[in-house]
Amino acid sequence: MVRKIVSLQLESEYGHVVEMGLTQNNMTGTLPPEIGNFQNARISLRNHSIKGSTPSEVGLLTSATSLDLWHNFLVGSLPTKLANLRLLTNLNFRGNTDLFGSIPTEFASLTLLTVLRFSDNSLTGTIPSEIGALTQWTELGLDSNQFQSTIPTELGRLWQLTYLRLEENSLTGSLPTELRALTQLTLLGLYLNR
Repeated sequence: MVRKIVSLQLESEYGHVVEMGLTQNNMTGTLPPEIGNFQNARISLRNHSIKGSTPSEVGLLTSATSLDLWHNFLVGSLPTKLANLRLLTNLNFRGNTDLFGSIPTEFASLTLLTVLRFSDNSLTGTIPSEIGALTQWTELGLDSNQFQSTIPTELGRLWQLTYLRLEENSLTGSLPTELRALTQLTLLGLYLNR
């Protein structure tokens, strides 16, 4: 059975949804602007066939702690308005191969973020040095994109990282010595760069 994502419009009438776990329900369609009505929810819409761009209304999810849109067919750039989600601890846009552009520097305001996964997309540009201010991170997945330039030395400030994946990009230069400070690291992926 295929379900259309427009059913989210009906659920918003129920008031304060705390968790929206709609993983692997074969939903199709686009992500509706009404997603902004779920301001307090942990949202998981992974492994569907959701298409189109991410509506700017995601910037209204100001009390959400998790936004997981892994493995859909989202297109366009990462909305700068995601920086409004100051209570996020998990942000996952992995596996949306037509997401392009750079990581907005405004994401440095997501100071409670512990997990960021933007793997398996078509993101470009440099890895912003501003993310070195996000010292709560335990997982950072930026692998399988098209990032260029060098690995920012500021990543060495993310001392709680256990998971750092930067492989399959176009990164150049040597490994920054500052990464020696990452004593909690159990997974470091760097292969298939320049």
